Amino acid sequence: GHHVGLIYSNAIDLINGKLPYQEIFIQYGFLTTLIHSIILLVFDNKVFFLSFFNIIFYLLGVLFIGNCINILTNKNYSLIASCILLFNHPIPWLPWSNYLAFFFISISLFILLKKKGFFLTSLFLSLAVLCRQDYFVPIVISAITFFIFYFFDKNKIYIKNIIKILLGFFLPIIIFLSYLYFLNIYDVWFKYLIIPQYYLELYNTTIVRLILDFISFFFTDSFFNFISAPQF
Repeated sequence: GHHVGLIYSNAIDLINGKLPYQEIFIQYGFLTTLIHSIILLVFDNKVFFLSFFNIIFYLLGVLFIGNCINILTNKNYSLIASCILLFNHPIPWLPWSNYLAFFFISISLFILLKKKGFFLTSLFLSLAVLCRQDYFVPIVISAITFFIFYFFDKNKIYIKNIIKILLGFFLPIIIFLSYLYFLNIYDVWFKYLIIPQYYLELYNTTIVRLILDFISFFFTDSFFNFISAPQF
């Protein structure tokens, strides 16, 4: 009712012409709702196909990760890594934004390793952000960290590559923001950005505390109990 129902109703509302954010509660990312709307338009509004294509996106993401590992090592490690991913998360039946973001991030990593260009790499990372906008900060931090090492390794800063990175990443975001301005709903969307603050108040915590708790959990309970308890 909550997960599938919310995703389904958001897509149906968008198809019916309701305004995103103002008349539709899109908490995570507009591109997720847009993709789901296209799926429903093609498949006669049948909710089954949201879950079906969610599985396809997830498996394609695993496939791209496997190919990345194959490029870095060999096919044996690629197979092992793919099996670990699938055993770790075997049932992706909720059509949530995480899976679409995972799919686009996986493609971007594959393109980066295949050396197909920084523009496409950053473009797909941008699409991941538009699927789940709270990924913006970790993706930007990760990208900056990577390219600092990359440029130090090359001992030269290529302005042309920097322009490609910025253009690829910000082009979809600029198109999205222009769409919001065109519909005069930018201010409404901007208010959605403070939703995480309500979670912090609800649980009486801070971002720093959450990060420290997660690190502690990841290296203790999650690590030692991965056989008998779910991994998070």
